[in-house]
Amino acid sequence: MKLNLLCVNVVFAIFLLVFAGCSSMDDVFDKGAAARPKSLKEIKRSHGSVEYYPSMELVRNAHVEKFINFYAKNPRTIKVALERRVSYEGMIESLFHQYGVPEALISVAFVESHFNPKAKSPAGAGGMWQFMPYTAKAYGLVVSDKRDDRFNVELSTKAACMYMVDLYSQFDDWYLALAAYNAGPSRIRRAMREGNTRDYFKMVEKGLLNKENSEFVAKVIAAAVVSKRPDEYGVKVARLPVSYSTEKES
Repeated sequence: MKLNLLCVNVVFAIFLLVFAGCSSMDDVFDKGAAARPKSLKEIKRSHGSVEYYPSMELVRNAHVEKFINFYAKNPRTIKVALERRVSYEGMIESLFHQYGVPEALISVAFVESHFNPKAKSPAGAGGMWQFMPYTAKAYGLVVSDKRDDRFNVELSTKAACMYMVDLYSQFDDWYLALAAYNAGPSRIRRAMREGNTRDYFKMVEKGLLNKENSEFVAKVIAAAVVSKRPDEYGVKVARLPVSYSTEKES
């Protein structure tokens, strides 16, 4: 009887030690062979604000300064883009937070479309995030004659977040992930091999990327810098009413 009681006490002590290292019962029972990934709702309910991925450094080198100066000399461009962003930023920032993508990368839409959800390119890219049809479909968007989700702000932003997360998972570097967003992953991997480097800006300096590819990351960083303090560049952004009703149509 004493031996059984001793065993029970030992087991209970071990459980207490395990539980002490966990923030909740969910942490105890979600781990191990039968573990399941927690949903975004579960994570937010348990932990509140969660940053899944590292932030992106807004480096200020010559490549970036070139475009900061460009935007500063063209305040109308900033004003139009940021006033469009204000119309959607509640939704966009919420989705970026849910997927753990740094807010600085919202400026991809600044560079791609000036936050215009109806934007189209001659090459066939469409929407605020300028998805090509095959990439859009790969991330769950419907692209057909009757419906094109690339022009739906909510759905296309979710797809953009997933695409950015996938690219970061491949390259473990936001500059390379952004370059791949613009040029495609295979092109960036080829440039890495040819230049024997993982430094995006060294690839640019070595001429391993074409003009558009070599400017894209610098533009995104510059847009993020300017967007943080537009008043420093002489831009006053009007606060517009937030309404997503027309973007939620199927």
